[in-house]
Amino acid sequence: MRGIVAIARREIFERRIAFLAAALLGLLPFLAPLLPAVRHYGAGDVRLFAAAFFAIVFAGTQSLILGGSTIGRDLSERRLGFYFARPVSAGAIWAGKFLGIWLMVLSGAAIILLPVSVLDFSRWAASAGVTPRWGEMALLFAGAVILCLGLGNLIGTALRARSAWLAGDIVFLAIFAFAVFRSVAPLVMAEAPRLLEYVLIGLATAIAIALLASGFAQVAIGRTDGARGNRARFVVLWLLLFAAAGLSAGYVRWVFSPSPADLLSASLPVAAPSGRWIELNGYARGRVDFRASLLYDVATGNYAWALSGRGAMAFSGDGRAAAWAERSGFDRRAPLDIWICRLETGPIRPVRTPLSARVWNIAMSPEGSRVALVESKTVSVFEVPSGRLVASAAVDSEKNYHRVVFLGKEKLRLYRLWPGGPASPLNSPAFGSIGVLDFDLAARTLRETASIENIRRPYSLAFDDRHEHLIALEKEGSVSLFDVSNGQRLATLGSSGRDVGSKGFLFDGRPMFSETKGGIGRVHLFDRNGGEERIFEVGPASLVRLGAEPAAGRLALGVGPGPEAAGFSDASVLDLENGSLFRLRSHLSPVAAQMRWRIPQPQPGSAISRLFSRNDGGLVLLDPSTNTLKALFPGR
Repeated sequence: MRGIVAIARREIFERRIAFLAAALLGLLPFLAPLLPAVRHYGAGDVRLFAAAFFAIVFAGTQSLILGGSTIGRDLSERRLGFYFARPVSAGAIWAGKFLGIWLMVLSGAAIILLPVSVLDFSRWAASAGVTPRWGEMALLFAGAVILCLGLGNLIGTALRARSAWLAGDIVFLAIFAFAVFRSVAPLVMAEAPRLLEYVLIGLATAIAIALLASGFAQVAIGRTDGARGNRARFVVLWLLLFAAAGLSAGYVRWVFSPSPADLLSASLPVAAPSGRWIELNGYARGRVDFRASLLYDVATGNYAWALSGRGAMAFSGDGRAAAWAERSGFDRRAPLDIWICRLETGPIRPVRTPLSARVWNIAMSPEGSRVALVESKTVSVFEVPSGRLVASAAVDSEKNYHRVVFLGKEKLRLYRLWPGGPASPLNSPAFGSIGVLDFDLAARTLRETASIENIRRPYSLAFDDRHEHLIALEKEGSVSLFDVSNGQRLATLGSSGRDVGSKGFLFDGRPMFSETKGGIGRVHLFDRNGGEERIFEVGPASLVRLGAEPAAGRLALGVGPGPEAAGFSDASVLDLENGSLFRLRSHLSPVAAQMRWRIPQPQPGSAISRLFSRNDGGLVLLDPSTNTLKALFPGR
């Protein structure tokens, strides 16, 4: 240790002139507020920014220069033998020299920051109103200096040696950079900034360790023999760097391959309207802020990895296929790649199609052989996975196409909500309209077939695509049933108000809505033409959420038990034949109640009709034959 300290002191003493340069740079930030371009900023902020800039430039430049000259110069000028002639180990020589220049660079940066910090730091921190992570920033800065020193040493010794190993360095550097890029690129497109930061810090740490280890090997093995030291440096450096690249690639592969058991919580963005498949989305164990997306079979537990990052997904009507849009590059404005996955027997693997588009909305045909992509100015239908264009039509980019659905393999329907959609901005008109456009794929014609006018805003909608009906709930008006094919109002189902809750359709096309007038929960059921059939009372309630049909003739509900429910609800099943209500468990809500826009009529007994969400983000599945619940995610 004494030898290390002595060598470090010698290195600092030989370069003491650098401290004078740092002191002079520390005075320059006081002149920065005089520049015309920055006078409109606060003088204290300008001084601190200028001081930080000078400190970073000084540290980076000094690190590269000193790292490249300390060992390399001693080798080329044959001064390293002076140290080996003394009773000092090779490790002490390397550590002392490196420690000396590292401390000198950090001290120089501190000298630059000191004058401005004494004058402005307290006032600036108080005005910012935040507590910066100074400890972490200092550690990152010190680590960055180590990395630059190691890099400078590598460049300096490699260039001074003038050997054939330099060509190997260049070739291996290109291979290493490509390997790291392939590892890191998926994290960028997955939009997980914290995870990306941790991986980059880990890679930088591994690179710094490899540079330090290779520099030590050069001195310890090569001693005063430059050629032998260069060989040792080359072998140690690239063994460690490629090991780091392999570990990074393995870690990223692990990040993108979570199992359902890894999910800490699970949201359900979309599900198949029939069958057993759903999409699970949530944070997974050990993956920081990366959101995992899985296609999951609730009956068998089979699953497949789906999209990474953000994107739109849709299931086919028969529940046997899924399609989604996923980022393919770093630019968020770039077109998205279209993927599909067949969910039938055999291996379940996502397949990338040749399609790429700036997708606003996506839909899949009932049998899963076609996808519809709505872009800003076009709507197109393609065969999948071949990517063959079936039909395309222009749409008005100024209008809002909020929903697209296949009515059959040869017919696509678009709903245009104007202005802006159901929500009512303060400056929007009091009434809106709903345009219905049908795209005949065989004839390749897109035309507006109906328009529903004068819907009082704000309003909410429920759809029955199979029977071409629509419910509009006007917050200050009425609950009305419309015929989508011609835009006619078929019936007024009731008056809207604070007591009206959710609305929807049964699978057979009968409309319904819930209310809690007088503190008593009720479900109003109508025939297909809007005539009232029956009113079911579900007891005291502050809210009633309408789910789907876990079995034919039964309806899943979420019933808020009273005024203190604060949005919580108890899971119940209503028998539509005899009106009996079976309460399942507290603090559960039917998932289908939140997905009426995407899945208007889930098939009775489908996965989405039997799923309930817990208040903690978990999911439970109902067995309608026994009225028992099974926890899915998390499994507690």
